[in-house]
Amino acid sequence: LKEHLCCQVDIVEINAEAGKDAAPYARKALLGEKNGNLDREDWADSLEIAEYDYIIFCDVLEHLKHPGKVLQDCKRLLKDTGLVLCSIPNICHASVLLSMLNDQFEYTDTGLLDKTHIHFFTATSFKELCIECGYSIQYQHAICIPVGANEIPYTYASISRDLENILKQRANNEAYQYIFALKKTSESAQSNDIFSNLLPPTSRKCKCMIK
Repeated sequence: LKEHLCCQVDIVEINAEAGKDAAPYARKALLGEKNGNLDREDWADSLEIAEYDYIIFCDVLEHLKHPGKVLQDCKRLLKDTGLVLCSIPNICHASVLLSMLNDQFEYTDTGLLDKTHIHFFTATSFKELCIECGYSIQYQHAICIPVGANEIPYTYASISRDLENILKQRANNEAYQYIFALKKTSESAQSNDIFSNLLPPTSRKCKCMIK
């Protein structure tokens, strides 16, 4: 973002060691439990109001105690023309449903059932949260990983053929992760091609905050 797209980047990172690796590329770096913790009330006070073209959450919101509060706080940091970009794991992936049909719900170190997840979202529940927080959905995309090709060991062979057929008929049955672009409702205009102008040309500076 900084070197290839000429962005000014601020970071908020609770993991101080990871933050130190990223800090040389940042204009401002809020790091560690005290300064980089999005669950604290004062994290946004060190950042400029209505400054950011993009605020980016890379698989972060599901780890927070109050993701809706954080999304609401971001509204005062985001330009009226800006976007919040989020990636969210899909709790309704067929692999999770297969494990539950086998009476299992085992947390893992990473992935859909990461043991540090506090909230779980479907596409619908996440969209409802965003709308409640004053955003409109400008873009949604599903990244798919098939059953048997992720960290959850169960496959369709663990259930009956009838149940297999029912699962496979579900929309986005193997959507592993969703990508969303959100805009503040008051200034939003629905777009089917939001990513055509999402990243700026190298001659233009934009400001982003990465969570």
